[in-house]
Order: sequence, then structure tokens, then C-alpha cells
Amino acid sequence: MTPWLGITWGISNRYGWGVYGLNLVRELLRKGGTFPVCFGEIAANTLNAETCELLAPVIKFQKDNLSSFMRETKVARLRDAVVVHALGNDAEWSMISNAVEGDTNVGVIFFEHSDISAAGLNRLSKLNQIVAGSTWNADVMKAAGANNVTTVFQGVDTTLFRPMPRNGTYDGKFAVFSGGKFDYRKGQDIVLAAFKAFAQNRDDVVLVTGWHNLWPLTAAQFRYSPHLSTLPYVGADDRLNITRMATDNGIPESKFVDLGLMPNEEMPGILKEMDLAVFPNRCEGGTNLVAMEAMACGVPCIISRNTGHEDIINDGGCWVLEQQDRVSFEGMATEGWGESSVDELVALMENAYKDRAEGRKIGQNGAEFMHAWSWPKQIDLLLLNVEKALV
Repeated sequence: MTPWLGITWGISNRYGWGVYGLNLVRELLRKGGTFPVCFGEIAANTLNAETCELLAPVIKFQKDNLSSFMRETKVARLRDAVVVHALGNDAEWSMISNAVEGDTNVGVIFFEHSDISAAGLNRLSKLNQIVAGSTWNADVMKAAGANNVTTVFQGVDTTLFRPMPRNGTYDGKFAVFSGGKFDYRKGQDIVLAAFKAFAQNRDDVVLVTGWHNLWPLTAAQFRYSPHLSTLPYVGADDRLNITRMATDNGIPESKFVDLGLMPNEEMPGILKEMDLAVFPNRCEGGTNLVAMEAMACGVPCIISRNTGHEDIINDGGCWVLEQQDRVSFEGMATEGWGESSVDELVALMENAYKDRAEGRKIGQNGAEFMHAWSWPKQIDLLLLNVEKALV
């Protein structure tokens, strides 16, 4: 490996890219030899003391060097280095990626739009290696004509996310978890419609949600939903009023829990209390980190069979939403997306409620499957592909 590895996105424990970057930096520091240069924000104020101590040399290097390194109107060149670029829909480069490059440049990409333009292909062609976060993403790029495409999945912190004894937080109730930023492609409207039907005539059920979104205006996409009677409300604090939206759409407040913004390391304590997790997502460019973490904790999951979810669906490791209708979404190519059936989701929730033994078996199988996807193993695969790009 080279002495330096540049990372063009932020480091955080509050969102998917941030968690990916945090674990990449951790592994580089653990291995030694290649030093991580972080060009994006390091959200140290949200990280625990142990993590901040580990990242201290990276934070210091950023503070001491990058203000002079990055200059307006010029592309900065990091010598003797690989720069790993975060890419999204149509292989768009971030402002940081447009401003910095290495001797070798690798793109890590997660996207939801199923088309890639000529400009997008041109951006991909500038990279020595392209690492897709799902088989679906890789297939879309290859079909569009992209070269040097490989697939490396996200990882799970299996030291945190693992089966553990319960504390009895929801003792006597059947707790259903739904997580992921509040976004049309995540399908929270499907969850609300299904849980409303499932919870009728049951006082022993509760829906526990981790839906807060650091970019709340994206929730406006729910105007396309066939299931919601009201749109999400953004309060004066620029945060979504999740509970109000749930009650406006027929979920009694006594059966609904809004977890708020939760640091990633606190989620195992939440997940270990769950009886079921549901993910009727319309699209996942990656493999859905929240679903992976739930599975790793031994929570039986219901997962939609589409896009990046296909990579985490395994025999006996989850229940599957097989009915996937086409999705039409204004201004976005949605080939490969899937619209899950509310009725099918309700039926699977009913099954999980009635057959707890089957749920425990599925949860155990899912945890065993996810144990092989630890962050150290997945980062090793990423770095192996970085090394291939150096040849």
C-alpha cells in the first residue's frame, strides 16, 4: 500500500457514509503503515472519548495541514497516495473530490437512480477502480459500459451488533423496529400502513422507529406515497415531527416510539429489545446498514426483495417480501426498485407475532450470516481492491 490514503467524505456515527468512513479510518490506524488523510468533516463532537483518542492523530493532521493543501480553483494532488472518492447518483463527484486527487483514484459508489449518463460514464472512466456497494449497483454500471467495476459490501461492527440478553424495555409487548432516514425510497409509509392494520385490536404491540433525517426536506418526496394521508411536519427546530406524522396517519401514540437521533454505538441496546424489524424499502443502493445491524443482533427481519437488499437475503436468515411492483417516481429512473405489498407485510408480521419460535430461529440464522460481514473483513476487501488499482 501507499503511505497515504485520502478519504473525501465525512467521519461520523450518525449516518451511513460517516459510519463507513469511521470504520475505514479505524482499520487503517489498527493496521498501521498507511495513514488516513480525511478531507471531509470529522464529527468529533458526536464520537465517544475512546474513538476521539484513536482518531487524535488524524484530527491533528487535518487541522495542521489541509487548510494550506486545499486551494480554490486548483485541484490539489496528494503524492504517494490513493484517494478514495465517495460517489452517488450518476457518479456525481462531491466538491471535495473535484478539488483533490491522488496518484491513484478509487471510487466507492452507492446510488439509487438506475440510469447513468454519458457524463457519469466519463466521471467513472477517470477512476483506476470502481467499488460498488451492492451487486445491483455493479450490474447497472457494467450494463452502462463502465469498466474496472468490483463489488465490496458494507460491514457490521460485530463487537457491538450481536445477540444479547434483553433488559425488558418493552416487557409484555411485541416490539417492531423500523429504521433508516425518513425517505420515500426507505418505505416508511408502507411500514405505517402495515402497522396500522397489524395493531388493530392488539394492545400488546408497539412500533419503535429510528427515522430521523439530517436532511429533513427530502421527506417531501412522500407526496408520491399512496399510503399517507398527511405529509411529514418539520418543526421550528428543523426536525421532523415523527410522532405527529404517525398519529396523523392512524397510529395511536401509545403504540409508537420515536427514538430521535441515535449515535450508531447506542443502537445495539435498542435492537436487542426488538421482536421484529421490518424493511419494505423501495430501493437500497448499498446493502442497508440498518437492516444488517438488526440481523447481526439476532432480530428476525422482514426484507423486500429488490436492489441492494438482494445481497443480504439468504436462505432462512430473514422473511422476504416477494411481491415487488414497479415504482414510478417523477424525475428519477427506478428500474429495479420495488413497491412492497402492504398486505404481504401485514401477513408476515402476523406470522412473526404468532410463531415466536420461528422468529428466534430466523434471528439466529441472520446473526450467523452477518457475523461474516464484520467491518475488518469488509475493509480488508476494500483495501485489497485499492492495492489492485496500484498495479
